[in-house]
Parts: sequence; structure tokens; C-alpha cells
Amino acid sequence: MPIPIPADCQAFVREQIEAGHYSSPAEMVHAGLILLEDHVATQQRKLAWLREAIREGIESGPATELDMEDIIRESRAAFEREQPGKRRDQPAA
Repeated sequence: MPIPIPADCQAFVREQIEAGHYSSPAEMVHAGLILLEDHVATQQRKLAWLREAIREGIESGPATELDMEDIIRESRAAFEREQPGKRRDQPAA
């Protein structure tokens, strides 16, 4: 299948072949198609991940009001549980 190369791309193709990166325009087009195929697959994976995140968010129910003081208190308590024997006001050894 012959594929015409647009005039504004022909110089770039020639430069890449002359630099030894590709042996022919067909090889360069093939490399470009592989990159495009990978890009499309990556976009599809990202879209699937995003759709799943949206679905999980919707299924989790309505948002609830957050109290920043409660969040800080719970975070400090969790940290202190992970650091047995250390108090916040003690300097690090």
C-alpha cells in the first residue's frame, strides 16, 4: 500500500534516513505506527482506569462533610500508634 508523505514531512524523513536512523521511508512509517499503536493503547488504559475511578466514586455514595480537626486528631493518633514509646514532645535520638 503506497503511502504518500506530505511535503512538509519529506525533509524530516530524508534527514532521519541520511542520519542512519532508518533505512527507508517505509521503515520510518512502520516505527511511527508502532509508536501510535502504543500511544492509543496507553490512552485506552488511562480511559478505562478513569471510568473505573468514576464508577467507584459514584457507587461510594454521597460525599460527607469533613471536619479538619477530626482528620488531624485521627492522623496524629495513627502516627503515635506506629511510633510506640515516643512522645511528640521528646527530641529525636
